[in-house]
Parts: sequence; C-alpha cells; structure tokens
Amino acid sequence: MTIPLVVISGFSGSGKTTVASGLVRQLAGRGYRVAAVKHAAHGHDSGDPRTDSERLFDSGAEAVVVSSPGALTKKERTIGDMPLDWIVEALGQAYHIVIAEGFKRCSAPKIWIHNGEDVPHGISHVVATVGRGQPRASSVPDFDRDDTPGLADFVERSLLQSANGARGFSLAVDGKSVELRPFVSATLEAMIRAFVGELKGMPAQPQSIVLTIEGPSHQATADAEGS
Repeated sequence: MTIPLVVISGFSGSGKTTVASGLVRQLAGRGYRVAAVKHAAHGHDSGDPRTDSERLFDSGAEAVVVSSPGALTKKERTIGDMPLDWIVEALGQAYHIVIAEGFKRCSAPKIWIHNGEDVPHGISHVVATVGRGQPRASSVPDFDRDDTPGLADFVERSLLQSANGARGFSLAVDGKSVELRPFVSATLEAMIRAFVGELKGMPAQPQSIVLTIEGPSHQATADAEGS
C-alpha cells in the first residue's frame, strides 16, 4: 500500500513551514506516525535547531527528509534533484502519511499557501488553499493560517480515512472496473470532494457522490467532425 502524501506549497516567505509544522503537530497529536520531507531548493541545511527541518522534527515528525539539488538528508550524494515519489517510496510503510514541503511541480495532492492571490498557472492538483483573513473565492476549500485543526480535519478526511478504507472510491470506464492504487484513488477523491464542497446547497459531509460522464470527449467529437 502506498502511504498518503500531501504537499504544502507556496512561494518563498509565504509561511509553508509554519503550516507544515502545525499540520504535523495536529496529526501526530492524533496518534498518526508522520514523516516530513523538506525541499531545500537553494542547498542543504545543517543541524542548526532554527532550520525548517528541525522545526518539522520538533513538531512531532518521526522522520524528516531534506532534499536539495545534489544531496539528500544523511548527506547521501545524488545526481540532480531526487523526485518526491522516489523519496516517499524510500521511506517505506512505517508511516501513515508523508507531509512534503515545496515540490510545486509534482503531481501529488497539494495545499497551496497564498497571500490573497490566485493559484499560479501551471500549479496542478491543488485540493485546498491556506491564507490569512477573509477566505478567497475558490473551487477548493480555503483555510485560515491559524486553523490548523480544520486543515488537519480536511487532510484526515480526504486522505487518511480514504486510504485506510473508511471510504470507498471506484472507477469504471465503459462498464469495466478500473483498479486504482491507493494514492491515485485518494488523490481523485480529495479533488472531487473539494469541488463538490464548493457547490451551493451541498451537505457538509456527503456520504455518497456519483459522477457519470456520458459520450465521448468534446475533443474527440471535434476531431471526428474535422476528419
């Protein structure tokens, strides 16, 4: 089973480590074994207790991996910047969830940290946003930076409980059931639940969501008409 992964992303100085540390503290306090990954784009840090990696560890993470171009925590030399999925696989199955910081271009479920601006073009798989003050208009849930319990509830509901079988997610294409890896099903479920949660009149905790797409895609129809 692939363990759930959520990424805390944002620009430099946006408060990623504060949000990530708060989420680690909340989930660790609920009995989850949490691993954290820090992406140091400008180089590896050392053992300074004030560094972001130490903050993540002090928040309750049982393991903290720091990844930077050319190096990984424990100073194992690497060629280039190691992919996040490689790091997650290397952690094994000892943890309930991995909370990664940085990795803006990865395809994992992402929580974007903002200062009122929209999610930039090219940033994909955003399932929630975190900002300060008045919630912004968005197709995904937007949490205040001080609401780490609420953010932890969202992550627990969307990723941890679904990965542990508390919820079911299935996909069928033209009547044929498609087997999905836990990470893929958790990602799709989180995105669909986030979208439905923004629709007017929807229950706060829907027990069942059915999505049906009939007919070929618009692009396929256009291609057929143009041939």
